[in-house]
Amino acid sequence: LSPVCLGSLRRGPHELMHTAIRSPLSQQQEDEFLQQLSENSVQMLKETELNSQKLPDLIRHNPKVATRVFLTLKNTPQINDYYKAIVQMDMTKKYLVHSIQIVTDIANETTVPSDFAQNYISNCIRSCSEIQDTFYQTMLVRQVCVLIQTLIRTKVINIKDLFVKNAR
Repeated sequence: LSPVCLGSLRRGPHELMHTAIRSPLSQQQEDEFLQQLSENSVQMLKETELNSQKLPDLIRHNPKVATRVFLTLKNTPQINDYYKAIVQMDMTKKYLVHSIQIVTDIANETTVPSDFAQNYISNCIRSCSEIQDTFYQTMLVRQVCVLIQTLIRTKVINIKDLFVKNAR
């Protein structure tokens, strides 16, 4: 196929985001979307009409894309809405694993706000304590521990502050 034909076969970012919010993307679609995002970044996200209310579904179906969205928006005013959305989202089984991994990946790449990190960890701990399946609960607790270690290593959370808060 000629480059012109190949270009016409590419799906637009709006169509790919629409699909990503509703179902898992194929590996080819994910690669294509991430490539388009790396080329056009913030402007492309504006064109897709993604907003923080759609974030939980994106996390559920396409966590790698959700991570890239966070990293793309990290220096924009919208990022605070996305942090708020991830703290407030339903922390049930279908979202929890992906959201913990996303926050860990984000924290490894950029500095996350300390208040966000503390609220998110509190929600994770509460959610873990409500899970009845001990195998699943153990897996999640391990993931939360990895996240906490990442946040301490990246100096988002000061361990001395944690001791002071717990001692009160």
